[in-house]
Amino acid sequence: MITVDRDVNGKQCLIYPNVEFIDMTPRGRTLTMVSAFALVAMLSMASLYLIWQPSDTELPSGDLPAFQTEQQLKAYVNDHGNGQGRSMYDSMETAAGGASNGDNYHSKTNVQVAGVDEYDTVKTDGTYLYIVSADRVSIVKAYPVEEMANVSSVLAQDLLGDNGTYIYLIGAYLLGDDLIIIAQVYEGYGPIVMEAMDIWPGMMGVRTAVFVMDVSDRADPVLSQSYAISGYHLTSRLIDDKLFIITDQSIWYGQKDEVPMAWDQGVAKTLAPQDIRFDPNASYVGSYTNILGIDIDDAVSNATAVLTSYTSVIYVSGTDIYLTYVDWSNTFAWVTTEDGTVTATAEEPTVPMTTIYRLEMKGTSAIPMARGEVEGFLLNQFSMDAQGDVLRLATTNGWQDQESTVYTLDNELNILDSLGGLGKNESIQSARFLGDILYLVTFERVDPLFVIDLTDPADIKLLGELVLPGFSSYLHPIGDGLLLGVGMENSTLKLSIFDVSDPLNPVEVQSYRAEGWAYSDAQWDHKAVLFDDRLGLFVVPVHSYDPSNWTMEQSTYVFEVSVSGIGLKGVLSNGEMESASRSVVIEDSLYTISQNVLAAWSLPDLVAQGTLIFDDLYLDWYHYGVLPVEDGTAPEGSDVKAR
Repeated sequence: MITVDRDVNGKQCLIYPNVEFIDMTPRGRTLTMVSAFALVAMLSMASLYLIWQPSDTELPSGDLPAFQTEQQLKAYVNDHGNGQGRSMYDSMETAAGGASNGDNYHSKTNVQVAGVDEYDTVKTDGTYLYIVSADRVSIVKAYPVEEMANVSSVLAQDLLGDNGTYIYLIGAYLLGDDLIIIAQVYEGYGPIVMEAMDIWPGMMGVRTAVFVMDVSDRADPVLSQSYAISGYHLTSRLIDDKLFIITDQSIWYGQKDEVPMAWDQGVAKTLAPQDIRFDPNASYVGSYTNILGIDIDDAVSNATAVLTSYTSVIYVSGTDIYLTYVDWSNTFAWVTTEDGTVTATAEEPTVPMTTIYRLEMKGTSAIPMARGEVEGFLLNQFSMDAQGDVLRLATTNGWQDQESTVYTLDNELNILDSLGGLGKNESIQSARFLGDILYLVTFERVDPLFVIDLTDPADIKLLGELVLPGFSSYLHPIGDGLLLGVGMENSTLKLSIFDVSDPLNPVEVQSYRAEGWAYSDAQWDHKAVLFDDRLGLFVVPVHSYDPSNWTMEQSTYVFEVSVSGIGLKGVLSNGEMESASRSVVIEDSLYTISQNVLAAWSLPDLVAQGTLIFDDLYLDWYHYGVLPVEDGTAPEGSDVKAR
């Protein structure tokens, strides 16, 4: 019962049983009301916080939002990873240098996008060659030829030291006096004891490392910066002084879930949930696609990750990174037979779907901006191209009843138009976007070359088609309305010159077919191609086999190409068992680079000028004691056949 009484000071009070007195004077009532309002406000704010604050596991929305908490990340992986990693693990358990002369004419790495450099195993500044092997980078003075000499080496083992890791060099970039080395680093997790076997080989932690060497003194390279990002190297690009490394990292490892890590000057940090983006619409995720952006001039870095399925084709324009992955889950129907066996059948399959993510490069950041989806799967990076705010791409739809489709998408990755029905029952073998024209090659028994007009992204048009035997797996523009195709016909190497100056009527000007059985790395590695437009020389490595005497040759083929056609000018060899995977031009010399031999040839007559051993790692067993000579003659066992 509530009563009214007075306290010891004569003030009116409400008396509540078991409750403190409440001051009912005017001043007291005012203070009480203020306190009450404050209490109500606090309770209201707390309620709003509980309403609007996401729970530990409630996921944010959007195309590619970032996680806010570690709990969200774990919940997403558990829901979308399908237990693939852990269940597999559980079942296993139970069962002399100087300044470079930059004025010398020299070739550069053959890249897809102008101004977007790609890593390679050989780089040159016009005087020196930087040759990447698995365990070292050899710095060689190459020009002038009479001064050709070894200068120094950067050994992989010296980059990390002996700390229980294994390092493998992948490639390099050259930025002024900075030699940027890309490496794969493996670190053992130790052996795992199994029940079904005594010892399971140790699990390996993998990261992709970047070492920036100051080579202003070529005789004494100095390590100036180092970075790393967890995962296997997928690709990388250098745009001005900004380097972007892209890796793939599994979301599971042994008994624990992995979270991406980054290293800056040797200091490691785990990426925060806010640095990891995810796709709310993904049905399955299997890995992180990690992106490390580095400002080489300012020596700063930034890392982000996108939680996806395993990344497929990657395309990088001057402003954006496009990541793709393919969903094959609906391409077959799964049927359970009477004995309980589950098998895949092509009965009523659907086409695979490719998801595309656009990430904008700003400084060292790669910021997810859009998500899109198209039918089919991409062949390689040349199947994609960006022109302004329009992404153009070509896909093949599935494995049965194949055909190809060309798409245009806007900046938000919405489809603007598509052109399908190309190459019925055939798959894409090569694609090349040049301006507003796409040249597309499909193949089953013959080689249709399609010429497709993309001038109006909302109205894709097929202009012309050329049908030939064989196919081209790489297309290279050589000027004057000409396109050069590198491919196969009847199990041997074929090069074709196409005149595409009239897009309505493409024609093959001339072709070259190698004798016997032969192929070229250029069919799948565009960086193996060298084109010297001054002299019209097209240079590729070739592996050939003569069935009549069971002999294999590894050579460099030099072709003359022009509006008149194509002709083989010479076949160059660095020596027996020396496969020259790269060629470089400096001024009037052509250099062919094999595992450990550098050979120089004069241009345009291809006379041997000299050789140099730059890497003696394999000499004891590789050459059996026969060494190339360092004079103006070809190495022992090497030759040049001028045509």
